[in-house]
Amino acid sequence: MFTKELAVAIGLWFTAAIGIGGNSLAESREERQEARPTNSYVYRVIESPQKAQQDKNSLLTASFLFNERSQRVGQLQSVLGVLVDEHYGAATRAAHLKALEQAGLETAFLPALPNPIKDGNKRRYNISEDPTHRCPQFEPLFAQYGLEPVEVFSYIAYRESRCNPEAVNAKFDSKGNVTWTLNKDGSIDRGLIQINSCWKTVTKNVCGTGLEGLFDVHCNLKVAKYIMDNSASGLGNWNVWDK
Repeated sequence: MFTKELAVAIGLWFTAAIGIGGNSLAESREERQEARPTNSYVYRVIESPQKAQQDKNSLLTASFLFNERSQRVGQLQSVLGVLVDEHYGAATRAAHLKALEQAGLETAFLPALPNPIKDGNKRRYNISEDPTHRCPQFEPLFAQYGLEPVEVFSYIAYRESRCNPEAVNAKFDSKGNVTWTLNKDGSIDRGLIQINSCWKTVTKNVCGTGLEGLFDVHCNLKVAKYIMDNSASGLGNWNVWDK
């Protein structure tokens, strides 16, 4: 017999079944939602060939100073495919000129090549044009002590000591005795621009020290200035004339 109690029991069972199914349905829906790919995208900015060419032409047609040192020069050198040293010298200018000609662009704005470095008697200095053969960190001091042309002394410092104020062209034993020297006459060159030991008295008078004082940059350059002003050979002491 279908009693009231039986109807209630059936209703409770049906409600529970609906609840369980509903929860399962909800969970399945959530799982599907998690598994579904999201609408997120990764964007990559790709420079168009036209934009790259515009940037290259912008650098090629920019104005530079001869001997300019800057990051901008380095960017140009990267475009030109030459050594990136951030120095606009003769090599960079030549590559710049070639690139402009190949691209059919104007070249008249390029900086002029400087005249060869000459003294008052029109003698040319025999120095490397390689911009890496310089000691730019000491150039302000060369100017301060009147060692000119500064570019020539910058090259001398590179050639003589590789920009090392403690350079010496000799070897010593543990007692300080000379065991070897590059100079055939037994003399020794010391310091940034390698002042010879024959200037011992001058070093004492100028710096108030023995020859060891030549390892001090200021003493070394003061003695060099004395030599320039009081020696008949002047720059000839460093053999920089073009033969």
